Amino acid sequence: MLARAAGNYVWKISDTTTFSEELTIDAGQDSTISKSVTGLKSQVAGNLATKLTLTIKNTSDVPPGVEKTDTETAVTLVYGF
Repeated sequence: MLARAAGNYVWKISDTTTFSEELTIDAGQDSTISKSVTGLKSQVAGNLATKLTLTIKNTSDVPPGVEKTDTETAVTLVYGF
C-alpha cells in the first residue's frame, strides 16, 4: 500500500517573475520519499525566460553508505510559444 500527498504553490511576484514550490510525499511500508522542487522563473525578453530550480529529494530507508538526501540545482533557458 502506498499513500501520496502533494501540493503546489505559485506566486506571481511581478509581471515578469514567478516563484513556485511543488512538494510530494510518497509513504509506503518500506520507506517514505519526499521531494521538494523550488523554482524562480523570470522573463528576459519576449518569449525568452530563465528558470532557476532547486530540487531536494529525501528517502527514509536507504542502503548503508548511501545519502538519504539528494539535491539538484538547475539553470534553464525557456522559450515559450
